[in-house]
Amino acid sequence: AYSSDENGESGDSAIEEDFTGWTVLTPEDPADADSELIEIGKVVDFIDIPSNPCLEIEIYGSDGKTILIPIHEDLILGADSESRELALSIPEGLLDII
Repeated sequence: AYSSDENGESGDSAIEEDFTGWTVLTPEDPADADSELIEIGKVVDFIDIPSNPCLEIEIYGSDGKTILIPIHEDLILGADSESRELALSIPEGLLDII
């Protein structure tokens, strides 16, 4: 079960500790947030950019390439701490650059 209030605390260290190593999922159809979630990668690092903290995500099947996704409440669809899965709404086109 995904909880949309996992990001309730806004401390950067809590974000880093909570999500590094987690599996990242995103809707199969980016235009439909209710579409089936698919695994796209794993969180490998937390990047503390002032006013725009990001997660570095290694994309599966990309020979180790990574993308940075801002940690913003509008992009977090939910999180499951038991299975260590994070559902994100990734901006359209971002995965196309890999």
